[in-house]
Amino acid sequence: YKVVGVDLLDELTEDLSIEYDFQYFKLDLRHEAEVMRVFEECKKIDLIIHTAAIQPTNTEMDLAQYIDTNTVIAINLSKASIKFNVAKIIYNSSFSVYSEPIYLPIDEYHETKPRNPYGVSKLFGEQVFEYYHRKHKIDLIILRIDGIYGNNQTIPGFIEYVLGELLARGDIELYQKGRQKRDPVYVDDVVAANILSIDFDSSFEVFNISGDDIKTSEMAVSIIKNQLKSSSKIILSDKGNPMLNHDVYMSSSKAINKLGYKPLKLSENIIKMLKERKRSQNV
Repeated sequence: YKVVGVDLLDELTEDLSIEYDFQYFKLDLRHEAEVMRVFEECKKIDLIIHTAAIQPTNTEMDLAQYIDTNTVIAINLSKASIKFNVAKIIYNSSFSVYSEPIYLPIDEYHETKPRNPYGVSKLFGEQVFEYYHRKHKIDLIILRIDGIYGNNQTIPGFIEYVLGELLARGDIELYQKGRQKRDPVYVDDVVAANILSIDFDSSFEVFNISGDDIKTSEMAVSIIKNQLKSSSKIILSDKGNPMLNHDVYMSSSKAINKLGYKPLKLSENIIKMLKERKRSQNV
């Protein structure tokens, strides 16, 4: 494949064009004219893998800010897809489109009633793409992804937080006595799901993409602690947090059975993550 990358970054961390057939554009996808210019310059785009979004960084961001980015980008890419005859869109959505769990694990048929502005904007994005899919016959794959973790992630997450604290020899305090169950997914597995979606033969499909390795927070910390051979303590606290007072995890069975998705276990991905971290520090 010839790949065209689009981002707000001034430059990538590595020059992919040296080794691959790759072209890069610094671009704000919120601006329709800029999006159309790139499609015009590239002549023929067959497929879009859409991962761009503004994510929650504080509690003060309101719905309009999320809509202005996450939903507007979906509209611009849909318009460009129609004008330039794009055959397929793969949209990286979020488990945030679901309501508070009615049953567990959450499957693709669970009700979608987002509990925060980010989830609303991602669901709107899904509905925009699905509308253009129905009206203009553009193939669409929606990937609903749960809690991505990996080295150098820009949005704080539980796994990265625990790893950082343990590497600094700090103790870990877990609310709800460490009983909350989650199922985060490693970034490499998310990439694999996107690649599998490229050749998946369907005009429309929705897949949950999780780690498929449900763990309590205490179990997750213990796995990381053992890999690091850390002497830090795990403190099981009675403290509560409105965001941490219930279990939240999805089922990836549909993606595993139909898409061929095969995520590694948390323990295996932690080993990969630590090796990658060590390798980047030695460069």
